[in-house]
This record gives sequence, C-alpha cells and structure tokens, in this order.
Amino acid sequence: MTLKYGVVALARTTFDMAFAEEMKDAAFAALDAAGIEAIGLRTLACDAETTARAVESISSTEKLDLLLIIQVTFTDATMTLQIARESTVPVAIWGIPEPRLGGRLRLNAYCGINLAAHAMGKAGLSYRWLFAAPDAPDISEELKGLAQHAPVTAAETASTRYRDDALADRVIKRLHRGRISVIGFSILKWTDLRDW
Repeated sequence: MTLKYGVVALARTTFDMAFAEEMKDAAFAALDAAGIEAIGLRTLACDAETTARAVESISSTEKLDLLLIIQVTFTDATMTLQIARESTVPVAIWGIPEPRLGGRLRLNAYCGINLAAHAMGKAGLSYRWLFAAPDAPDISEELKGLAQHAPVTAAETASTRYRDDALADRVIKRLHRGRISVIGFSILKWTDLRDW
C-alpha cells in the first residue's frame, strides 16, 4: 500500500534561497524514492500567501496518511501552527540539517524545527518529527515511519520539560558546590564563579 503525504515546504527568504531550493528538491526526491506519494506544490512557502496556496493544493485530497511540514530553513512557528490546527490527519515536522562550515548558517532549520515543536506542544497539538538529511542512509524507512510512529503529545512535552528542568537544577547545585582550579593566567576570578 502506497503512503500518501500532504507536503508543505516552509522557508524564509532571509536565508540562502538557492541552497534552500536544493534541499527542498532533495527532500521531495527522498519522498519519491521512498515510494511515498507527495501531494502538494513542490515550491517553497515563504509567507502567508504561498503557504495558503500550498495548503489549498492538498486540502481536497482524500485519505492522506500524514501532513508533512518540511522545515527547510528557520521560520517562526506561525505558519506551522496554522497548518497543524487545520489538519484532519496526523502532522509531522521534518527539519533538514546543514553542514557546519563556520560563519552564518545557510538554513538554520534546526532552530526552526525546535521552535515549531515547542509551539505545537504549547498549543496542545500532537506531532511527529524527524531531523535528518534527505540523503541519510535510512531516510526511506525514517520517512515511512512517520506515518506509523506515535505522535509526541502536549503532555509528553510538558513531562519532558519538567524532567529536564529538574536535571538542570541538580547540575546547577553541583556546580555551586564544586571547586575549580586554574593553572596559568586567567581573567576569570573565583568570586565571579561563586556569584554565578
């Protein structure tokens, strides 16, 4: 049975648009290679108008297995939330990593997927996620798995946040009790660390 995903690729024009187009094309090629029928415009949605057109292109399709939002570059979560709120099928967010070459990030999709996931959890919306390159070794299985994996729920997001906060509190307490030795010249003084 062929999986059918409604797909919207989000981007912001303040990033490297030539590279964003390349990554978007690679993402759609990965979906095709996985045997997933990708429904929707194969263009970057960079504002409310192009996002609305992209969503409209998939809205009349029946029996979608998943609505996949490809986070090609960093974007704020406004468009993601709007798309997810209107969806009648499970939603997944796919962020595309980029090589660390020094200097300014060309896409910054990692921050985009992080912000989108935070906003979805805060809004009480369930989602699935993937952060992987379109040419990753197991990308076909990862993409197909998005339709089967249980979504992250708002309750899970909250419990993870509380668990992480508790761990951070323990680390800070240990740091306050710790001693640091410095060999050699340093501008940092012990009093600076004690007040931290």
